[in-house]
Amino acid sequence: MKVLDPTYSLTRPPVAPSAPLNSLGGKRVSFLDNGWASAGAIFTRLEAMLSNQKTPSRLLRKSIPLTGAAPPELLDEVAGACDAAIVALGN
Repeated sequence: MKVLDPTYSLTRPPVAPSAPLNSLGGKRVSFLDNGWASAGAIFTRLEAMLSNQKTPSRLLRKSIPLTGAAPPELLDEVAGACDAAIVALGN
């Protein structure tokens, strides 16, 4: 029998968090969607609300694994392309 360990192990050194944003005006915002129906519904609603306000300059939506951490390459891509990210974790 093969036993799998579902826990995530950090393979990169931690980084300090970014400073909080005062507003989303003119910012690039990414949604990292884990595929749960509730996450999709919440992100669709947030996208509509933010688009109606014309606050962020760009909204980007990316898929992440349902059962684990986002790949480091995706996190690097989002960090380079966006000012803020909202990540779906769990359901």
